[in-house]
Amino acid sequence: VQFIQETDLEYGEYTKSYCGVKYDLMNTDSSNDYRNQPIGRPNTDNGATVNNFRNSYDGQGHKIVDYRCQADTYQFVGLFGEVQKCILKNIVMTATEPYQSAYVVSNYKSWYYRAGVGALVGLVYVQNKGEQAVIENCSVSGYRVEFDVDASSSMEYAVGGLAGFCFGQIRNSSAVCQVALSAHNGQSEWGAHGYGGGL
Repeated sequence: VQFIQETDLEYGEYTKSYCGVKYDLMNTDSSNDYRNQPIGRPNTDNGATVNNFRNSYDGQGHKIVDYRCQADTYQFVGLFGEVQKCILKNIVMTATEPYQSAYVVSNYKSWYYRAGVGALVGLVYVQNKGEQAVIENCSVSGYRVEFDVDASSSMEYAVGGLAGFCFGQIRNSSAVCQVALSAHNGQSEWGAHGYGGGL
């Protein structure tokens, strides 16, 4: 399946009320049932149930403006959570107020599973040799990408402007982001092993 973006998506404009229910995509509080959630999650039942994104997404150069996501129950966080056997191309993510109006934050805590966070994708997964998973002609600018780490955090985590963990390919793409680890309540980061970078 190929998804094609045909216009700019400005998340700041999606605050509306329908039938007495307010839909506010800029509100990332856990009490908001309609907050943004990553597209694609880890597979379950030893891969028998496919939940990750396995399609093609072509942004055609249209902008995704002021996307916000803050999640504590998702292992991989970004516009896309986990992708496999896919092509993400021509996606442009921008912020109207750099490092303030657009952000992707992970508060995932686990001793057993690693976590990844990136503005575009949390994990680009490749299971078998020859399998394709490609990010091409994509850019992210002005986003704050953050992992909240404490003593109960994942044993391994990755934070990147474009992608958290990437086992596929990144071609002709860029990220100008604020990438950060935030120590929770000043606690030690012992036991956690993290990776951070621009892409």
